[in-house]
Amino acid sequence: MDDRRWLDDVTGRYYKEIFCYCRRHVDTDDLAYELTQAVFLRLCEQYHTVSRESVRPWLYRVAAHLCADHYRSEYRERAWTVPLTGELGDFTAPSPEDSIEAVEYTDAIDYLLSKLNVSDQVLFRERYQQALSYTELARRRNTTEAAVRKRVSRMQKKLRRYIHILFHAWIFLFR
Repeated sequence: MDDRRWLDDVTGRYYKEIFCYCRRHVDTDDLAYELTQAVFLRLCEQYHTVSRESVRPWLYRVAAHLCADHYRSEYRERAWTVPLTGELGDFTAPSPEDSIEAVEYTDAIDYLLSKLNVSDQVLFRERYQQALSYTELARRRNTTEAAVRKRVSRMQKKLRRYIHILFHAWIFLFR
């Protein structure tokens, strides 16, 4: 089968499946559509490096990374915005120290999240940055609320362990 026909076949076979995966991980159909398009665009760009026997896992891995990247960039954008209270005259720009602290905080969270697998990163962002309820998270994942609670609990335990390790390494370095 030539490359063009193979790409058409893969797109026809997996497009809806990847769209549904992206939709479970983002807020809107439009964003899910954009991410799905990005997945298949990447496939078109890199088809010669993708094993034809394992194209489906490759598509899911790319989709997961794109969803995580979306939340990472969205979170960084939010760290730089300052909500206006009242009139425009009430706006005060953050001090340079506050801006640096916000970037350091964001980088620290990103570093800790990078230690988790991609699906846990997405779960963290949905639970704590988007403040979604366990019910909504369960609905998005087509699972039970108890299963989501358990997964969040395990994720929190992992993060606490990483923080503990980093804290003790920091104390050891600065004795």
